[in-house]
Amino acid sequence: MTESNDEKLKVPEGFCGLVYAPSYEQEVVALFFLLLQHMERRFVVEEVRQDFPDCSLWEFTAAGTRTCKRVEFEIQSGDFAAHGHDPANCDLIVCWEHNWRQCPIEVVELRSEWQRLSDPHRFLLYPDQQRRPPQAWAIEDYTRACVEDAKLPRADDGIPFEVHLVRHLADMAARFSSFAQFRGGERNKRPGYTFRVCDSWTAMGADAPGKVYADFDAGSGAPEYLSKEMKGYRQSLYGKGVFKRPPPQGDLERTHLRHLHVDSQSHLDDLCEAVRELLTAVHNFLRR
Repeated sequence: MTESNDEKLKVPEGFCGLVYAPSYEQEVVALFFLLLQHMERRFVVEEVRQDFPDCSLWEFTAAGTRTCKRVEFEIQSGDFAAHGHDPANCDLIVCWEHNWRQCPIEVVELRSEWQRLSDPHRFLLYPDQQRRPPQAWAIEDYTRACVEDAKLPRADDGIPFEVHLVRHLADMAARFSSFAQFRGGERNKRPGYTFRVCDSWTAMGADAPGKVYADFDAGSGAPEYLSKEMKGYRQSLYGKGVFKRPPPQGDLERTHLRHLHVDSQSHLDDLCEAVRELLTAVHNFLRR
């Protein structure tokens, strides 16, 4: 046995693989290639690249037919939506954990593939540990990061528009505290936040400063009435022109997540108005 440089964990002699469960996409890619020859499905990789989608590969069947597939690597399948990727341009998500219940495309969960192996610890020693697990960020961490980011557009008072948005969301969550929550997000390195409605829907959030998004997937456990309010919220944001990459009108109902402009006073005002309209509608429904 030898000792690793991290926390003096024991590593078996001759072991060649990942010590910890993936914390980054690059580690998902590494694990995929470690498991590739031991998976039930036969994949032949054509290209791995930096741009979306991450990979092109062929899947071969026992009959000898093959299908070309566009692949995106993620830590969790839900990260695909959080990153604003278009499902129309991807055929397969390869992830460590599958947590997106309504995922519109096929998923290969590497944790499940690893568990099927006769000797899984040949490839991964500690599947329940991460070297850099996600940490909970305070809202102050996010606002401080915004202020320190010189690239973020600022209001006339010199404060980034995103900071004003954060303060507004915090005020709205306090005002509608019976069903709205505003809290720091969980990320590996960068601070973020989530603004949730009825504890089941992230109506707005940020992966990092400059990456504010709206989500339109409340999950299967959400109250039924939320689907109507979500539809109105999505239509409102679309009409205000705050989507960075607006979908065609005909595809609006299938839109799960979109990144948002927060780079002018008008965008800030429109986002605040959309959130107020949403919370007022939910509040009025709950009072019936």
